[in-house]
Amino acid sequence: MRFLINGFIKNRDAFALAMFLAGIPFVYFLRDGLNLLPGNTFFAIGLIFSPLAFTLVFKDYSRFYKPNAVTFPILTWLLACMLAYCLLKDRYYLTYSIGRDLVSYGLIAMTAVAVLFMPPSAIGNSFIRWVLFLSFIGAVSLVYYVSKNPFYVVGQRASFAFAGETGGNPHINSRGAFFGIVAAVLALKYHKQVKLGLIIPVALIILFIVVLFLTQTMVAYLTTFLFILFFLVYNASMTNAVSMFRLFFTKWYVLVLMGIGIGALVYQFNKNEKLLGPAISYFEHRLENLTQSFFEDEKSVKVAETGDDSANTRIMHFTGVLERLEDAFNEGDYQYLLFGQGYKFMYIDIPHLEMLDSFGLVGFLFYSILFVRIALMCFREMRNPESMGTEFLAYILIYYLLNNFTSGQMFDHYRFATLYIACRFLKK
Repeated sequence: MRFLINGFIKNRDAFALAMFLAGIPFVYFLRDGLNLLPGNTFFAIGLIFSPLAFTLVFKDYSRFYKPNAVTFPILTWLLACMLAYCLLKDRYYLTYSIGRDLVSYGLIAMTAVAVLFMPPSAIGNSFIRWVLFLSFIGAVSLVYYVSKNPFYVVGQRASFAFAGETGGNPHINSRGAFFGIVAAVLALKYHKQVKLGLIIPVALIILFIVVLFLTQTMVAYLTTFLFILFFLVYNASMTNAVSMFRLFFTKWYVLVLMGIGIGALVYQFNKNEKLLGPAISYFEHRLENLTQSFFEDEKSVKVAETGDDSANTRIMHFTGVLERLEDAFNEGDYQYLLFGQGYKFMYIDIPHLEMLDSFGLVGFLFYSILFVRIALMCFREMRNPESMGTEFLAYILIYYLLNNFTSGQMFDHYRFATLYIACRFLKK
C-alpha cells in the first residue's frame, strides 16, 4: 500500500495533466451519463481541476521551472487585461456572471502556478500512459452509454445527455477521441520508450476512430486530418517507412490480427452496406449546407430556409461585428473602435471574432500576435520535438487553434488553462 501511495504521489503531476486533458469525457459520463449530479458545472470542475490543485501540496517551491519566455508573459498579460475588463463591467451582455467568471480566472491562475513547478518528466512516459487510459475509459463510457440508451438510433450524434435532456455536447467526446488518437500514434512512434507493444495502440486508435464517427463533429474530423497531414510531413522518410514496415509486417501475430480485422470489416460492409451511411450523409449534408450558406443568393432565398444553421448564425454575427465597427467609426466613437464594445458584449461563437467585438482593434491585434506565436511554437515542436510529451502538446493544440475560428466562447477556462500548460513545456 505504501508503495502505491508513494508511486501515485511521485506521478501526481503526470496524472493531473492527463486528467485535465483527457479525463473530461469520463467526468461527464459520471455527471450526466450515470446521473450523479446532472448538469452540475462545479462537479465537473472539481474532478477536472482538483488533481492540479493537489500537485501544489508537498511541493518544493524552491525549484522553479522556466516557461516559454515569450508566450507565457503575453498570455498572462492578455488574461490580466481581460480580467480588468471583467471588473469594469462595461456593457456586458445579459448572461454574463461576474462570480462565475472570477472562478474561471482563479482556475486558470491556479493552473498557471501549478505547471510552473512541474518538472519536464511530468509529460514523460507516465503521462502518455495516463492519457491513453483516460481516453480509453472515456471512449468506452460513450459506447456503453449509447448501447444502453433506448432512444439512440444509428446516425444520431452520440453524447452524454445533460440533466435528462435528449442531447448533450458531442464535442467533449470527439475532442477526447482526437487526443487519444494523437497519444496512440505517438505510442507507436516511441514504442521502445512507452513499451505498450503494437496491439494496444492500434486497438485504441480503432476505438477512437469509432468515437469520432459516433460523435460526428466537423472540428474533430478536420483536426484529425490535419494531425495526420502534419505528422506525415514531419516524420515521413524512407528510413521511417522501412522501420514501420519491419515493425508491423515482420510479426506474425500482427499480420493475423490485421487479416482478421480486414475480414471482419469486409463481412460487415457486405452484410450491411449502409454501415457508413450516416457518416457519409453527414459530410454531404454539411458540405451542401455550408455551400448554400456562403454562396446562395440572399435576395432569392431567405437565410432561415436554406443553408447550415450554425454557418448562417456566424455569418450574421460577423456582419453585426463589422456594422458595429463601422458605426463606431462614422459616429466618432473611436474608443469602441480601438478598445471594443465591452467585456463579453455579445456571444459571437467565434472566439477570434469575439475578441475584435469585445476588445476592439487593440485587443484583436494583441490576441492575434499571441495566436501566431503559439502556432509557430507548435510547428517548431512538430518539426524538432524535444520529447514525446512536448510533441503530444504541439499536436493537440491543433484542435484549439482551429476551434478558435469555428466555435466556442472567447473566454473559456479549459482552453486558456491548456494554453498555459503548453506555454510551460513548449520552449521553442
